[in-house]
Amino acid sequence: MPEMSEDPLRSAIDAIRSRLHEELEAQLTQLSSRQREELEGTRRAAEAEAEQQWSSRVEAVRTEWTSRLESEVSAARAEAERRMVAESMRLRVEAEQAAAESAAAVREELEQALARERERAETEIAAERQRLSAERDQRQAAVDAAQQDLDRTCQERDSLRQELDNVRHQADTHRAHLEQTRQQLGPIGQELENTRRQLDAMREQLAAESRALDLSRSELEGARRARDEATHAHQTLTFRVDQERRTRDEEARRQAEEAKAMADARVAERQAQLAVVERLLTAIRSMDAGRSLTDVLSALTAAAAAEAPRVALFVVNGAELRGLKSVGFDTDALLQAGADDDGLLGDVLRRREPVVTAQGAGPAAPSFAALPADRAAIAVPLLVGAQPVAVLYADDAADGTPASPASWPEAIQILGRHASVNLAHLTAARAADAMRRSMAPAAAASAQQGPEDGTSARRYARLLVSEIKLYNEAAVKVGRQKRDLLERLKPEIERARKLYSQRISPAIDARGALFHQELVQTLADGDASLLGNPA
Repeated sequence: MPEMSEDPLRSAIDAIRSRLHEELEAQLTQLSSRQREELEGTRRAAEAEAEQQWSSRVEAVRTEWTSRLESEVSAARAEAERRMVAESMRLRVEAEQAAAESAAAVREELEQALARERERAETEIAAERQRLSAERDQRQAAVDAAQQDLDRTCQERDSLRQELDNVRHQADTHRAHLEQTRQQLGPIGQELENTRRQLDAMREQLAAESRALDLSRSELEGARRARDEATHAHQTLTFRVDQERRTRDEEARRQAEEAKAMADARVAERQAQLAVVERLLTAIRSMDAGRSLTDVLSALTAAAAAEAPRVALFVVNGAELRGLKSVGFDTDALLQAGADDDGLLGDVLRRREPVVTAQGAGPAAPSFAALPADRAAIAVPLLVGAQPVAVLYADDAADGTPASPASWPEAIQILGRHASVNLAHLTAARAADAMRRSMAPAAAASAQQGPEDGTSARRYARLLVSEIKLYNEAAVKVGRQKRDLLERLKPEIERARKLYSQRISPAIDARGALFHQELVQTLADGDASLLGNPA
């Protein structure tokens, strides 16, 4: 009976062990390769699709806004005198509407893409989880069946061991009985010896069966270890699947956060662009509303200070550049430079176009600016009749890290060009008004002509002296303190006097006295002693 039950049990155990091993290896290999391929394919597809969509969309939006901003600013500058207010309102409404529509469309597309990706990931994870659960149930059923087979084998082994013990006990009892019988019955000793040899043979057979049972026990222990290894492999596989699921969820969350941050950055960028456009339109309206050169230059300085940390406005005074207004500079010293300087300001006057210096490239910045090496500066000439009459200087030498990319240099150029248009317009309007008033009809009587010509001469003299005061405000302030206005502003006064003499007829009584009166009233603020004595 032991020999008949040993071979089927061993064959069943070997078959179960080999089948479990093969199935586990095949399933682990297939599952690992399938998961790697699906994860890699999904990641590459999502990255490629997101990169392509966002790159094309960002580039399209950036190109559209760049072209639209340039066209709108160009149109506003070209038609500033005729349609500035209406055009500004239209540009602002269109920009806000386009920004709102673009932001809403981008946000809606982003939410739809994220929803589709989330649904697909959840579907794949649910399917994978169901498949793994089914495989786990199958493996558990196989392990349970093997455990039942092992339990039955153990029961059979215990039954055999009990039978062996009974046989041994019976043999020992029989041996004792035979020994007693041999002592009592000498004639049958030979028969008892034979019986003893048979009992020894049976004992050896029982010992062989015991060794076979021990071998079966070791094989059962090996099967149990195989079962434990299969359970450990299943737990490892489940852990890896859960880890990959968490990694996929984390990657999806990170991509969603990056997409949201990108969308927020795009909205912030559009809002910043709209803010710049609105400030420029407000500054242009302020300069257009100016009724004098001083109003235009004050509005220009204030608008430039809203775009750049430090701003200084210089007026051309012969061979000098004299500071008129400044914002952001700590020093109270007079800002000035030479028109023939080799640095940034002199280069602007010679080239008559905006000049930029940054990162050590370009002409040197003015000495009063003390510009650090990692900061940028720009100078924009203000032209009237193709001649520079002033220079607008701006830089970003302030506390903190400068913005990158920065749009303030372009804004400074737009403001400077529009201020040039306003200055040229006001200068031309005043010159035309003075000319119109100074040219009285030739057929009028001399008695009627005299007072009108005197009034025109006074107005023209006031215009010329006012321009001297405007473009040399710092020098006028120092000249009043030193009481040497005639000497300090001699080149400007002589040039204005020459223009006055060429325009006003010598026939007008007190022609020179009218010009001198305007010097006293406008330049010296009514105090003739401030003029000083001419050299």
